[in-house]
Amino acid sequence: KMLRTWILSTLLFTSVLAVETQEFNLRPGHDEIIIVEKEGVKCAFSYSASGGTNEFWQMSITSEGGMYNCIVGRPKPPSYLVFSQFELKVTGGKIEETTVLSGTGETLEKDTHYVVAKNKITKGPSFDGLMVMASATGKVKKPKKDKDL
Repeated sequence: KMLRTWILSTLLFTSVLAVETQEFNLRPGHDEIIIVEKEGVKCAFSYSASGGTNEFWQMSITSEGGMYNCIVGRPKPPSYLVFSQFELKVTGGKIEETTVLSGTGETLEKDTHYVVAKNKITKGPSFDGLMVMASATGKVKKPKKDKDL
């Protein structure tokens, strides 16, 4: 399952589908927020990490057929950074499925290593700080209709 998840995530990074991608250097010692948006769905990744040097990371979002997929990760694992905190927040869509991979690419356990609440993924009580990818998949929320029309 771990390998399948990693392959699917990597394919989404390089897919020819309509993808919005933000490349960035994840910098230890700097708290940052990276945002990608597509067709009314916005994914925001914020973090605080420590370690030796910057690492090249990507954040991508696809949206098709009323579904979205938001992925943030290091395209060339492993990662040598240690996250003291992270948050992948989705607005305009409802999170239905999540995956977080450890520093070695193993699938982390929901509610133990990471938590999903209020449409965001955050570190859980047993998170060791090592991560190479987090993803959220779900349905795009339909815009509310204006009652005055």
